[in-house]
Amino acid sequence: MKSNPIKALSDLLGKLVVEHGSAVIQEKHISLLKEQFSILERENSKLLADKTELQSKNQVLETENEALKKENIQLKKRIQIDEQPPHDNLLHEIEIKVLLYLSSNSGRDTKQISKALNITEEIIKFHTVELKTKNMIVSEHVPMDDDILSLDQTGRRYLIEHNLIEHNLMS
Repeated sequence: MKSNPIKALSDLLGKLVVEHGSAVIQEKHISLLKEQFSILERENSKLLADKTELQSKNQVLETENEALKKENIQLKKRIQIDEQPPHDNLLHEIEIKVLLYLSSNSGRDTKQISKALNITEEIIKFHTVELKTKNMIVSEHVPMDDDILSLDQTGRRYLIEHNLIEHNLMS
């Protein structure tokens, strides 16, 4: 049986219409894809710029963090130093008063020191013996009288190291 030429022509026209429709749809799809690619490229550019800005901020913060860590370490060291007693052998308050008194009134006996500091002589005797054993004061024996007391170099060093004696520097 022979095929009908009209039917064959009709089938060819149908295929042409379908293919043309597919091409139009495909063109629209390609146009939509190009538009989406353009949007994605803009977003990518913005994200790259944001990334660069954030990396820069991060670098600044890391540098600041390192500086703060170093400062923190230094402050901790200063706190440790400040918390340590200024001297291994901290003196009794009365012993410090005796040293200060003798620093400006050398050659005094226990009675004079007791009267000047308004502390009983027995307490002054006790503390002067303690200061002698620590080599902070020296005594000179005077026959028929009390020993004469003076500040020794160790006692003077203690007063200076603990900033108990004023430093008067001449200009």
